[in-house]
Amino acid sequence: MASLYLDNNLSPLLAGELQALGHTAFHARTLGYRHAKDFEHLVFAARLGAILVTHDLHFALLHGAWRFWTATWGIPEHQSGILIIPDQWSYLLAAAELDQFVRGRGTLIDAAYHWQMGSRWNVV
Repeated sequence: MASLYLDNNLSPLLAGELQALGHTAFHARTLGYRHAKDFEHLVFAARLGAILVTHDLHFALLHGAWRFWTATWGIPEHQSGILIIPDQWSYLLAAAELDQFVRGRGTLIDAAYHWQMGSRWNVV
């Protein structure tokens, strides 16, 4: 099972659905991070050891920056992964797709994926 951190762009109902599937799911709003910036969400997720789930494509840029800066500065800090999902998905579809994806992966440490129609999950 996976530990997932859902940012403000996602429905809180998704957290409940993921929990019902056996995952640990945190939602930004229930943790008091309603007004956090994207870079803060990435740090919060990393501190929780949770995969960050979002609709926001800006996280692809943040992922690249995180990897570059930690390598350049020799900082031994890892993030648990980023999954960027379509905003058209219902929370039920999102839960099913996320569940299937994370169960099929060993680890997402320092990895990011974006779900794209036709090609499914692509490395960012």
